[in-house]
This record gives sequence, C-alpha cells and structure tokens, in this order.
Amino acid sequence: MPAADKIDMKERILVTADRLFYLQGIRAIGVDTIAAEIGISKRTLYNHFPSKDALISAYLTRRFVKARHPTNRHSTRSSAPSIRWNGVSRRRIFAVARSSTRSPSSAPRTRP
Repeated sequence: MPAADKIDMKERILVTADRLFYLQGIRAIGVDTIAAEIGISKRTLYNHFPSKDALISAYLTRRFVKARHPTNRHSTRSSAPSIRWNGVSRRRIFAVARSSTRSPSSAPRTRP
C-alpha cells in the first residue's frame, strides 16, 4: 500500500472515530464499530493503530491540537500547541475520558 493511501486511511479512521466518540462516548464505541462504519477490517484498523488506547490517544491529541491551534478564534494561546503525553497528564486524560460513562460518584478522583 502506498504511503499516501496509508495516511488517507489513518485520517479516515480518525475522522470516523472523532464523530463516533463525540456522539456516543469513548467507552461506548469499540474498534469493530469504527471499522464497520468505514468498511474496513479490524486488522486494517489495527495496522494503523495498534490498540484502542493508541486510537484514543490520537483522537484526544487531534482534539486538543484543533482546540488550541493559533488559527482557532476561541484559542487563548497564540503559540503552537504543546502536549505532554507522559505520566500523570496522560493518566488524567484517560481518567476523564473513562469517567464520561460513569456516574459522578464512581468517577476517579484526581488532584487539581
């Protein structure tokens, strides 16, 4: 498969995941649903993203970059976005994503 086709497929996967995650929630959508929506096999999806966590990470990165991009009128920052995907910050992001389907009393507690 040519590199351009691979990039296009990755973009298609991210666009579809973005829409489905936004509408139905990250935990409610499985990779099989995303693959079926696009019309590809789960194997093809896993060739681009080795796990659902990798797909979620790419989805959240894309969301944060889009929200913080300097050309976004609602952005409060004027510099290029910088996202740290390590240690505590990554755990917090996934905790927030996972808590979207839990009741408020069962959501994990994090320090401010």
